[in-house]
Amino acid sequence: MSNEQQSTFSTALIRFRPVIFLLFVLLTGWLGWQAAGVQMGTDFRKMVPLKHEFIQNLLKFKDELSLGNDIRIAVKHRNGTIFDADYQNVLRQITDEIFYFDEVDKSKIQSIWTPNVRWVEVTEE
Repeated sequence: MSNEQQSTFSTALIRFRPVIFLLFVLLTGWLGWQAAGVQMGTDFRKMVPLKHEFIQNLLKFKDELSLGNDIRIAVKHRNGTIFDADYQNVLRQITDEIFYFDEVDKSKIQSIWTPNVRWVEVTEE
């Protein structure tokens, strides 16, 4: 841009600033109104190719698989090792409390205190 064009542009911005301000206010209001209608959509079916044979098979057995309803609870031991008796008691208590929650599939609970977990220990020997 030449100096004359910049001067003309600057003059136009200053001369029409109420109109420009009104346009920005209207644009902001319209965008705010549009944003109010935004909804979060986390439907599993919108994220996968529904016509693929693997997905069709998955959806056929979805009630037996309990998809997307897993909760993982991590317990960190700040001092000592995981073999500390107090830490093991906390893990057992948490497992016991989770077991009695309504709507929890008891067969899918996994913890060091449940029989469905396989424990492998590696030693020097």
